[in-house]
Formats: sequence, structure tokens, C-alpha cells
Amino acid sequence: MIDYVHLFYQEGTAEARKAILVEQRDRLQKQIDTMNLVIERLNKKVDRYEEIIIPAEKKLLNKKRE
Repeated sequence: MIDYVHLFYQEGTAEARKAILVEQRDRLQKQIDTMNLVIERLNKKVDRYEEIIIPAEKKLLNKKRE
């Protein structure tokens, strides 16, 4: 973005400035996409804990108490 600011003060650099903004936008979109994938995976793991792991642990603990 420093390059963008330097170009801002020069004439005839609109296309170059636009290219910098597009590049930054695309880079940010890739980061967002990656983060969304990570969130989806974590949500699945959390769901698995609720559905499988926690009930299984409770059963094991109950057996040990008997």
C-alpha cells in the first residue's frame, strides 16, 4: 500500500493504483477463503465431540465407577 500512496501523487497512475488495489483484494479474499475452510473443519470437530467423544467418555467413566 506504500506503493499506492506514492503513485497517488503522480499523474497517469490510475491503472497502476487500481492494479495494487485488485491485488490486495485478491490476497485478502484468499486469506478469507482459507479461514472459512479452517472454521468449517473446526465446526466438524466440535460437532464430533458433542455427538461421539463426550458420550463415549461418559460411558467409560460410568463403567469405571461400577
